[in-house]
Amino acid sequence: MVKSQILELIIVGAGPAGLGAAYAAKKQGFSYRVLEAGKIVNTVHEFPLNKTLFSQPEELELEKGSFLCLNKHPTREETIAYYTNFARENQLEIETYNQVVDITKQGDLFEVHSEKSIYLCRYVIVCIGVNAIPRRLGVPGEDLSKVSHRFWKADPYRYKKILVVGGGDSALETALSLCQVEAEVSLSYRRARFVRPQKINLLPFLERVEGGLIKVLFETVVKEIRLKSVILQRKSESGREEELLNDFIFLMTGTEPALDFLSRIGIEIRGRYPVYDEETFETRISGLYLAGHITKQRFIKNALDHGPKIIEQLPSYA
Repeated sequence: MVKSQILELIIVGAGPAGLGAAYAAKKQGFSYRVLEAGKIVNTVHEFPLNKTLFSQPEELELEKGSFLCLNKHPTREETIAYYTNFARENQLEIETYNQVVDITKQGDLFEVHSEKSIYLCRYVIVCIGVNAIPRRLGVPGEDLSKVSHRFWKADPYRYKKILVVGGGDSALETALSLCQVEAEVSLSYRRARFVRPQKINLLPFLERVEGGLIKVLFETVVKEIRLKSVILQRKSESGREEELLNDFIFLMTGTEPALDFLSRIGIEIRGRYPVYDEETFETRISGLYLAGHITKQRFIKNALDHGPKIIEQLPSYA
């Protein structure tokens, strides 16, 4: 069904960038709608339970002084509650569980096709984030039920033999959580040393390694995943293989943005990034903008500024 009303703006995604854009649009008196495929701040919902964020509350808030939490850094649960309550209290126009499947431009108007309707608008801001697709290894056995690309909580894995794959903060956090339930933890990383993790994760992780609670296998890659084991291969010239007994595997190897969707709606892709003006955030399609983690700026505190900067450029037709 095509909505008869012509909106000034459609915002795709209700993450922090999308909420920032919606709040700025509301304050400027724009007619707008936010279309979200899942929940408000869906990416934060996918964080491990009780995870503590690196950012401080003032770096995450949509309005100064509006985010209060118990400690210096908010938890996953506090962050979800803040954004959800902010959206409700400010009556932001958000439709959750309504995924956008296509965007086309007809003259001066965009047609935004969602699972439930077709919307007409003058401008579009795409804020879909980068966590759409888990980055796969492409090895035999990756689809076994013992393999996961997400980590939620450690309790189900008490005393189990676990392999964590990856060398970023998510991988180290996963390994540390599993140590707390006395799992037998190994970590495979393709590089010779850690370069990306924050000290808040790296220091306690190295303490567990020195204490024999975590086994680190540098310069290794997963070659094959079996029901009761996993085959790792050394990246050295010898290419020696090693088989580890294993109950569960967490592939904390990152995610890929939905580049296929961006390409399908006409946005040029260069390498792993969409092409856009880094000053205005406008793509080469006039009136179509990108904001948030889908751009090259990957921190929430930066993403929150994108929407207001875009809204400032747009003339109102009200």
